[in-house]
Amino acid sequence: MTATFKSVWYLPEENRWRDMQIMAMRDKGTLVVSDRGAEFTGGRGRVVITDVKRVHFGKQGRDVVNNWVRIDYGDGRMAFFADGSGLGWGGVLGGTRRILEAMLPLQSLAPVMAPAPMAPLWAPTHLVPEGGIDAWDAQGDPSRPPIGRLFGHLELVVESSNGVWALVRDINGWRGWVDVRLLVVRQQEGEGRRGTMFA
Repeated sequence: MTATFKSVWYLPEENRWRDMQIMAMRDKGTLVVSDRGAEFTGGRGRVVITDVKRVHFGKQGRDVVNNWVRIDYGDGRMAFFADGSGLGWGGVLGGTRRILEAMLPLQSLAPVMAPAPMAPLWAPTHLVPEGGIDAWDAQGDPSRPPIGRLFGHLELVVESSNGVWALVRDINGWRGWVDVRLLVVRQQEGEGRRGTMFA
């Protein structure tokens, strides 16, 4: 059985803030899914997907609105797809789930492997203090200029720490290093508010 999806968004990798990619996708085109694999044809070229290892569904990178279908295939490659019809509303209204349903049978054709780790849930552990704080892209090097200033009350997850430095993550996937001594430990659900990342 073959399924054809038009107005499909494509990404070859997660869309992260540091990539400075304005659009949610890198290409838009037609996705054809058959029992042998999938083929995406867009304005920038063609992607053939065979040997599907794993099919995932959920948020990716900086896009906190749309769910995407992530395909791990071949020798460590990946592809992300979402229904881009109606300026992306087609995906919100179930189109991306239909892409997922068409892709899931391809996963069973691949050898069984250990499941991929689940994406971390958003459970903020700390808040930026009211006055805001500077953030760096490299740990432990305050001699370098900060990459930006985080607004006060921004919710963060401390992913790791080394001495006074903490690697933090924002809800949109942005990561950076801050002085952990300046962060406020989040006490209970509902405390603080989500804010804009940089002042």
